[in-house]
Amino acid sequence: MKKSSKDYFQEITNMFIEALEENIIPWQKPYRFKGMTDEVYLPTFYAHRNGSTGKSYRSVNTLILEIVKQRNKFESTFWMTFKQASDLNLKIKKGSKSTIIYYREPLYFQTVNGKRKKLTSK
Repeated sequence: MKKSSKDYFQEITNMFIEALEENIIPWQKPYRFKGMTDEVYLPTFYAHRNGSTGKSYRSVNTLILEIVKQRNKFESTFWMTFKQASDLNLKIKKGSKSTIIYYREPLYFQTVNGKRKKLTSK
């Protein structure tokens, strides 16, 4: 059975709550600069990119990906779909898990005879 968008929103909400309980603050990343002994926390926005397209993730996705990165102690901030990896002849490590990403697509409407009609594409 296909999940509803409400289920995905609840899953994302639960991920944020669990991360905060684990003291993972996804909108901050610790950095240590040369010669400094203490960590400085800076925002992580736009650090996460699609490894196939190079496009930066935005909005809530930067926070989701930062949580997953910190939980799994990943070094890289590059992500891609299974299909993108396959198209590049990359192998997926056995046992790897997917990560939920929030995707929205714009809706386009046209008014015909005073009635608003949804278009399937622009």
